[in-house]
Amino acid sequence: MPALAQNGAMWLDDKGRTTTLQFGGPTAQPPVPVDTPVMDMVDLFDSACLPKSGTPRDAATALSAADRLEPKSFTVAGTKKDPPLELAIWHGAGVVVAVTDGFFVAPQAQCNAVFYVNGLPDQATLIAAMQEKYGAPANAAEAVDKKGKARKYFTPEWSTTVDGKAFLVSATNMGSSTYMPGNRVHLAARLNGNIK
Repeated sequence: MPALAQNGAMWLDDKGRTTTLQFGGPTAQPPVPVDTPVMDMVDLFDSACLPKSGTPRDAATALSAADRLEPKSFTVAGTKKDPPLELAIWHGAGVVVAVTDGFFVAPQAQCNAVFYVNGLPDQATLIAAMQEKYGAPANAAEAVDKKGKARKYFTPEWSTTVDGKAFLVSATNMGSSTYMPGNRVHLAARLNGNIK
């Protein structure tokens, strides 16, 4: 079984789907779960990924200085065509923050906060906490099908602008699986229109 990607970091691909990088080697463990209150998750995500000034890297570094996060960069080996890739990753109590300007798996500039929890929060509670910060989801009409039935794989997304830059923000609950152990809440902010 491949090692868990960067000890718990997750990314979004060009279609907004959750993805990871996995490499052969000893199995790594996900972060120890912490039952972080949902609003605290949203607040940490907002502070790290959508800072009112500066970049997510600056914000995560500031959170490191405040002993809330610890840098855990990860280097992907280079190829004949491409140099090694350094991924900006920070760990905290039950959380992994991952930032990129875009690379082959995650072509859009983005910041991801993945919270590892014992039990997943109710989806309605998660959406309500995000709405308190970012308003109604931009894709709220897609939550139900033509018959009014809730779509099983609906991922709410919010459009927000920070420091003149437009971001697409999403929130996803994910249960533990064989290849990705650990219940997790994935909050992500992708910079709209910046695809490498």
